[in-house]
Amino acid sequence: MLFRSDRWYSSSNGGVNVTWNKQSNGFDQNGKANSIRVQRASGSSGRFYLTQLMETSVLNLCRGKTVTLSYWAKRGSDLASSDMVTRVGTQTSETSRDDNKIEFNDYTPSLTTSWQKFSHSLTLTSTSDSASGFLVEFIAERAGGTNVWYEIAQVQLEIGSTATTFEYRPYGT
Repeated sequence: MLFRSDRWYSSSNGGVNVTWNKQSNGFDQNGKANSIRVQRASGSSGRFYLTQLMETSVLNLCRGKTVTLSYWAKRGSDLASSDMVTRVGTQTSETSRDDNKIEFNDYTPSLTTSWQKFSHSLTLTSTSDSASGFLVEFIAERAGGTNVWYEIAQVQLEIGSTATTFEYRPYGT
């Protein structure tokens, strides 16, 4: 199953039944009111992902530099506070999510059922020189429950060690 929204895609492992939908009523920071909810159906288990793949040209801008990922997130009541991992990494492909990692940096934000802003900074080392793809993804895994979901909004990756205010850019920009 594949869902795309503004160059994001979502997938799952095996027979995990996952839905992805826009939420427009619960988040409002800086005048933007949309988020995406990634929800696993009750009774299924396994990992589910929300991934942004970036081309080699983006990776080339970031090699050897400090980059900061910032985003807003919250979780459903049946997803534990530590059940989601945020990953920033490089891989061998720029066109599909793969596990042929060159350099993965995983963070475990402590999610709550209320909106929180998170930011993670890292420096892409020389090991990224052999990579051709760059990714940001949110990975969750939890067995049981009917409220196994997370919502993500205002994701921004930027060069530098400080997260700045979210900036919306139209696709053409």
